[in-house]
Amino acid sequence: MTGVAPLAILATGAEELEALERDLGPRGVAHVCVDTTEALWATLCATPCLGVAVSIAALIRLPPAGKQLIQGLYSILPVVKFRVDPGTGAIGVMSPSPEMGSSLEDFLRGCLRKGPKRCRKHERFQKHLNVILSRDGEFRQPELSFTFDVSRDGCFVHTDHAWALGDPIWVSIREPFRDFGVEGTVVRYIPWGMPFQPQGVGVRFLDPENADLSRLIRFIAPARPPML
Repeated sequence: MTGVAPLAILATGAEELEALERDLGPRGVAHVCVDTTEALWATLCATPCLGVAVSIAALIRLPPAGKQLIQGLYSILPVVKFRVDPGTGAIGVMSPSPEMGSSLEDFLRGCLRKGPKRCRKHERFQKHLNVILSRDGEFRQPELSFTFDVSRDGCFVHTDHAWALGDPIWVSIREPFRDFGVEGTVVRYIPWGMPFQPQGVGVRFLDPENADLSRLIRFIAPARPPML
């Protein structure tokens, strides 16, 4: 397993970490250890990870917001709870998914089957907004389009034109307030004819703190407490 993406580990006890490292080391499994849910979330947003291992002892001590974050991860990445037997040092695991097995070895195999994934720093909302696309900020060759989804840091939009990864792109968002433009970079392109996928481009905004964009996200975001 050497060279693959890391396993993210949330644990607060030195004995737990030592036991995991004894087990993971010979397997060649890279791992990142953190002791807070804030650090865990930052790691998962910055680094594609195979899955998450959470110490049961650490989970019990988490505040409600921390438990909510862990619960939310189940729909994104493989998650396993573990405990270390204080007498033998053996690692026992509890996985909510039968397909991930009942041992750490089974869980790691399942993680490899699914492949690494990185969490989105900002939630993406399924909203269809009228937009205009352009390859330059002057919109000299505009293309009328619409979004499939949008977030603070990007969107996915329909296009009839070919784009390359890294191309600059400007998106003029026409609703629900006054028109405003956002500069971005193409990070994904799906041509016509891909099975069960819409033709379009994924755009990463260069200025996610744009005031108009922030106002838009506040307007379309559902009212609920944050995970952190």
